[in-house]
Amino acid sequence: MRPVPSPFERTLKELWTQLGLRPDTPRHEPATRLVADGISLTLLDRLPLGIAVEAEIVRLADEPPEQSRQLTAALEMNLGLLLDCRATIHRRATRDGTWLVARSFVPYTVNAFETLIRSIEDSISLADFAGKQLSRASHGGKDARPKPARTKMMLPL
Repeated sequence: MRPVPSPFERTLKELWTQLGLRPDTPRHEPATRLVADGISLTLLDRLPLGIAVEAEIVRLADEPPEQSRQLTAALEMNLGLLLDCRATIHRRATRDGTWLVARSFVPYTVNAFETLIRSIEDSISLADFAGKQLSRASHGGKDARPKPARTKMMLPL
Protein backbone atom coordinates (compact mmCIF):
# COMPACT_ATOMS: atom_id res chain seq x y z
CA MET A 1 0.00 0.00 0.00
CA ARG A 2 1.45 3.34 -1.06
CA PRO A 3 1.43 6.22 1.43
CA VAL A 4 -1.02 9.01 0.67
CA PRO A 5 0.82 12.15 -0.54
CA SER A 6 0.54 15.19 1.70
CA PRO A 7 -1.27 18.34 0.48
CA PHE A 8 2.19 19.91 -0.02
CA GLU A 9 3.35 17.01 -2.19
CA ARG A 10 0.12 17.03 -4.24
CA THR A 11 0.32 20.80 -4.83
CA LEU A 12 4.00 20.64 -5.82
CA LYS A 13 3.35 17.72 -8.16
CA GLU A 14 0.66 19.76 -9.89
CA LEU A 15 3.02 22.77 -10.10
CA TRP A 16 5.82 20.71 -11.66
CA THR A 17 3.38 19.06 -14.08
CA GLN A 18 1.96 22.41 -15.22
CA LEU A 19 5.49 23.76 -15.70
CA GLY A 20 6.55 20.65 -17.61
CA LEU A 21 9.22 19.82 -15.03
CA ARG A 22 10.16 16.59 -13.32
CA PRO A 23 9.47 16.64 -9.56
CA ASP A 24 12.79 16.94 -7.75
CA THR A 25 11.62 17.10 -4.13
CA PRO A 26 12.02 13.83 -2.27
CA ARG A 27 8.90 12.64 -0.50
CA HIS A 28 8.36 14.04 2.98
CA GLU A 29 10.65 17.04 2.47
CA PRO A 30 9.06 20.13 4.06
CA ALA A 31 10.58 22.60 1.57
CA THR A 32 11.72 23.03 -2.01
CA ARG A 33 13.71 25.77 -3.72
CA LEU A 34 13.54 27.09 -7.25
CA VAL A 35 14.87 30.08 -9.17
CA ALA A 36 12.66 32.22 -11.38
CA ASP A 37 13.85 35.36 -13.17
CA GLY A 38 17.06 35.24 -11.12
CA ILE A 39 15.14 35.31 -7.82
CA SER A 40 15.51 32.46 -5.34
CA LEU A 41 12.17 31.10 -4.09
CA THR A 42 11.48 28.69 -1.26
CA LEU A 43 8.19 26.84 -0.90
CA LEU A 44 7.68 25.67 2.70
CA ASP A 45 5.11 23.19 3.99
CA ARG A 46 3.27 24.70 6.95
CA LEU A 47 1.01 21.78 7.85
CA PRO A 48 -1.84 21.78 8.54
CA LEU A 49 -2.38 25.31 7.28
CA GLY A 50 -0.74 25.66 3.86
CA ILE A 51 2.36 26.66 1.90
CA ALA A 52 4.59 29.65 2.66
CA VAL A 53 6.25 31.17 -0.42
CA GLU A 54 9.43 33.15 0.26
CA ALA A 55 11.60 35.09 -2.20
CA GLU A 56 14.93 36.52 -1.08
CA ILE A 57 15.22 40.29 -1.47
CA VAL A 58 18.42 41.54 0.20
CA ARG A 59 20.61 40.80 3.19
CA LEU A 60 20.17 43.45 5.87
CA ALA A 61 23.14 45.76 6.32
CA ASP A 62 25.39 45.26 9.34
CA GLU A 63 25.49 48.98 10.15
CA PRO A 64 22.52 50.09 12.33
CA PRO A 65 21.78 53.34 10.44
CA GLU A 66 21.66 51.55 7.08
CA GLN A 67 19.65 48.67 8.55
CA SER A 68 17.17 51.19 9.93
CA ARG A 69 16.81 52.78 6.45
CA GLN A 70 16.23 49.36 4.89
CA LEU A 71 13.58 48.38 7.45
CA THR A 72 11.80 51.74 7.16
CA ALA A 73 11.71 51.42 3.36
CA ALA A 74 10.42 47.82 3.68
CA LEU A 75 7.61 48.89 6.02
CA GLU A 76 6.64 51.72 3.66
CA MET A 77 6.52 49.29 0.73
CA ASN A 78 4.37 46.87 2.75
CA LEU A 79 1.88 49.65 3.48
CA GLY A 80 1.90 50.88 -0.12
CA LEU A 81 1.25 47.44 -1.60
CA LEU A 82 -1.13 46.12 1.06
CA LEU A 83 -4.20 46.11 -1.18
CA ASP A 84 -2.52 45.04 -4.44
CA CYS A 85 -0.10 42.27 -3.52
CA ARG A 86 -0.43 38.90 -1.78
CA ALA A 87 3.19 39.10 -0.58
CA THR A 88 4.63 41.27 2.17
CA ILE A 89 8.20 41.91 3.30
CA HIS A 90 9.48 40.07 6.39
CA ARG A 91 12.79 39.58 8.17
CA ARG A 92 14.31 36.10 8.22
CA ALA A 93 17.37 35.17 10.28
CA THR A 94 19.74 32.64 8.70
CA ARG A 95 23.28 31.43 9.29
CA ASP A 96 24.35 34.02 6.68
CA GLY A 97 22.74 36.93 8.53
CA THR A 98 19.33 38.54 8.50
CA TRP A 99 17.53 38.80 5.17
CA LEU A 100 14.48 40.63 3.95
CA VAL A 101 12.17 38.24 2.12
CA ALA A 102 8.91 38.62 0.23
CA ARG A 103 6.51 36.17 1.85
CA SER A 104 3.02 35.04 0.94
CA PHE A 105 0.87 32.23 2.25
CA VAL A 106 -1.31 29.74 0.40
CA PRO A 107 -3.87 27.86 2.50
CA TYR A 108 -4.56 24.23 1.65
CA THR A 109 -7.89 24.49 -0.11
CA VAL A 110 -9.51 23.05 -3.21
CA ASN A 111 -7.94 25.80 -5.36
CA ALA A 112 -4.51 25.83 -3.67
CA PHE A 113 -2.71 25.43 -7.00
CA GLU A 114 -4.25 28.55 -8.59
CA THR A 115 -3.55 30.55 -5.43
CA LEU A 116 0.03 29.21 -5.35
CA ILE A 117 0.70 30.47 -8.89
CA ARG A 118 -0.54 33.97 -7.99
CA SER A 119 1.44 33.94 -4.74
CA ILE A 120 4.64 32.93 -6.54
CA GLU A 121 4.14 35.71 -9.09
CA ASP A 122 3.46 38.31 -6.37
CA SER A 123 6.48 37.17 -4.33
CA ILE A 124 8.76 37.39 -7.38
CA SER A 125 7.40 40.83 -8.34
CA LEU A 126 7.74 42.20 -4.81
CA ALA A 127 11.25 40.77 -4.38
CA ASP A 128 12.34 42.33 -7.67
CA PHE A 129 10.75 45.72 -6.93
CA ALA A 130 11.89 45.88 -3.30
CA GLY A 131 15.39 44.71 -4.14
CA LYS A 132 15.79 47.51 -6.68
CA GLN A 133 14.34 50.13 -4.32
CA LEU A 134 16.43 49.07 -1.33
CA SER A 135 19.59 48.82 -3.40
CA ARG A 136 19.07 52.29 -4.93
CA ALA A 137 18.38 53.84 -1.54
CA SER A 138 21.62 52.37 -0.20
CA HIS A 139 23.81 53.34 -3.14
CA GLY A 140 22.88 56.89 -4.10
CA GLY A 141 20.07 56.07 -6.52
CA LYS A 142 21.93 53.37 -8.49
CA ASP A 143 21.06 49.69 -8.40
CA ALA A 144 24.16 48.07 -6.90
CA ARG A 145 22.90 44.50 -6.99
CA PRO A 146 24.74 42.11 -9.30
CA LYS A 147 22.74 41.30 -12.41
CA PRO A 148 21.67 37.64 -12.26
CA ALA A 149 21.48 35.48 -15.32
CA ARG A 150 17.89 35.93 -16.48
CA THR A 151 15.86 32.78 -16.55
CA LYS A 152 12.24 32.82 -17.51
CA MET A 153 9.85 30.64 -15.62
CA MET A 154 6.52 30.79 -17.37
CA LEU A 155 3.69 30.18 -14.96
CA PRO A 156 0.29 29.35 -16.42
CA LEU A 157 -2.57 31.56 -15.32
